Amino acid sequence: MGGGRGRGSGPCGVCHVSSTMTCGGCGEMHYCGRDHQKRHWAQHRATCKPFKMVTHPDLGRYMVTTRRLKAGENVLVDQPLAFGPLPYFAAVCLGCHRLLPEELFRCPGCWWPLCSQECATSKLHERECPILAKDTEHVAVPQNNEETMRYDIIMVLRVLMLRESNPEGWGVVMNMEHHSEERAKETKVDLEINIHVLRNILGLNCAEKEVEQVRGAIATNAMQMTSPYGVPLRALHPRVHFFNHSCTPNLQLSFTTEGEMYVRTAVALEPGEPMYVTYTGTAMPLWERRACLRENYFFTCECKRCEDPNELDTDFSNPKCLECGNVIMKPHTWVGNIKWVCPNCKAEKSEQRVKEEVQTVLTTLDMSDVSDTSSIRRLQYLLEQVGQEFHPQHFVWMKVAQRMLHKLMNDETERGITLRVEIWKKLSVLYGKLEPGMTRKRGMGILEMALSMMKWIRNEYLQNSIYAPALMIKLKPVIEQFQEAADILSLEPAQVNVHVLAERALIRKQEACELMKEMERGDLLSRGKGC
Repeated sequence: MGGGRGRGSGPCGVCHVSSTMTCGGCGEMHYCGRDHQKRHWAQHRATCKPFKMVTHPDLGRYMVTTRRLKAGENVLVDQPLAFGPLPYFAAVCLGCHRLLPEELFRCPGCWWPLCSQECATSKLHERECPILAKDTEHVAVPQNNEETMRYDIIMVLRVLMLRESNPEGWGVVMNMEHHSEERAKETKVDLEINIHVLRNILGLNCAEKEVEQVRGAIATNAMQMTSPYGVPLRALHPRVHFFNHSCTPNLQLSFTTEGEMYVRTAVALEPGEPMYVTYTGTAMPLWERRACLRENYFFTCECKRCEDPNELDTDFSNPKCLECGNVIMKPHTWVGNIKWVCPNCKAEKSEQRVKEEVQTVLTTLDMSDVSDTSSIRRLQYLLEQVGQEFHPQHFVWMKVAQRMLHKLMNDETERGITLRVEIWKKLSVLYGKLEPGMTRKRGMGILEMALSMMKWIRNEYLQNSIYAPALMIKLKPVIEQFQEAADILSLEPAQVNVHVLAERALIRKQEACELMKEMERGDLLSRGKGC
């Protein structure tokens, strides 16, 4: 709760006397003193959030901060209104959301695939089961464990059921942005199938417009989460949809396996600053992000990353000019189309040509079987080749580097460890630009870089190939990196698997400190100063 001197004055929440002291939680509510603040807390608790909704004629409704927020500060915990399978997916249990084997267990009530009898009576499935059971001919039921569009109705059904089970939540969904008119032109067949199954086969008393609006609300506002068994799901939350999009978000989202969403700041924010999440992720090139936002959310992004021709000093989507060698071309947008222009010779490349060049390289790399290449020298050559054709902060280089790290995961040779160190050094810098601050991706990048560097230093020390004081200089920042990674990853909810990596980082930090002491003792002995 807390309190402090705020910006300006306002009426006390209890006695309405003009006051300058504000609630330390939201920075909005005023009080004449701590006694009235404590008395008002039971009433104020439910609305005490460090953000508020504002309305803009062009941007619509969105959230801004109401007080200064530190990096890594929790601002919201949002419970899901509904969550369920992706619309097109392989057979998944409707009770626990795990992938199912070829031999399917069928729910005795509705015949939909489940993992066991236990999930037939699970809290998640028991309410929808009688409705799904009305499909006595099993028309809409997945027939095997292969990918199918039949799961498209499950999330829609679970949201429609809110009308009776959670009227307040149903009202929230009905007020969500849904872009139904725009979507109707592109998803007419899918919509008609949904309407037919839900109304004619399952016998739901729902209007066609309601089905259309619910599907639109899910497509526009649902976030992707992961089940306890690693299966991607969609989740619809009541409040997070008011946070606007940026390709460089200042908020970090974390999901528990039950769909609970934790929202925290990635960087420090000043009062009145807009709060952003990302609808696309940060790893797409410019043209893919724009297409995704245009096709799914019906707007063109004007965030600082999209408006910056250098993409925040990464040139993440920008090709090299073939005529000028290492000169990087810059994007120019005209009437929705992107073209790249060389700042040196003014040569141009269309969006289509850039996409074709990228696809050619990625296809070539697929054919060269990067993931199965056994030679470290061959991996180094491929990475250098991509770096020359693009550059070490380009998204193609990033994709290739990530695939190579997967291949090098268990490689304990000197060359393998050295290559891992080189790749992680570059990737961690790139991650820090794409997702700055106390973000999960940056924290994991720092941890992996420190782990690789620690292994390299230990090997060099054991082989006596580098003078110990030189290794100690390299080890000091590694210790700091382990601590920074622990600080970031410990912000993840305890129920999230990533949280345990914070403990791992601290254990490795302790090992690094012990190695430093061992090196210091060895250095003293070698100089005749030990006993």
